[in-house]
Amino acid sequence: MNKTIIEKLQLSIENIVSQLRHLHKDQVYHKLTDTPFSSPENSAIPIPDKELFMFGWVKGKKIEEIKGISVGALRKKREAGFFIEGKHWRKAKDNVIYYYFEAIDRFMGAK
Repeated sequence: MNKTIIEKLQLSIENIVSQLRHLHKDQVYHKLTDTPFSSPENSAIPIPDKELFMFGWVKGKKIEEIKGISVGALRKKREAGFFIEGKHWRKAKDNVIYYYFEAIDRFMGAK
């Protein structure tokens, strides 16, 4: 492959990833597998594992947006000791609370 084709492919992949980054991992998997290239008979590339897209540390608003768990419910679980500091949540230097999305997801019973 020549360099321009590779550069175009990289830009396309970066564009797709940036568009899918805000979605829950199951939504990302659905979007990726809902393409004409996803069926086994005409697939040119392997479908990535569902765990490929991770959110990591996010604000409560993002969890509310994706999982439907309100910021207030997250706060109550944190204050009641259900969420462990450093594992489920942390406070940044600017006093903003961040939650580790995947740990919250596991805690709430998702696989």
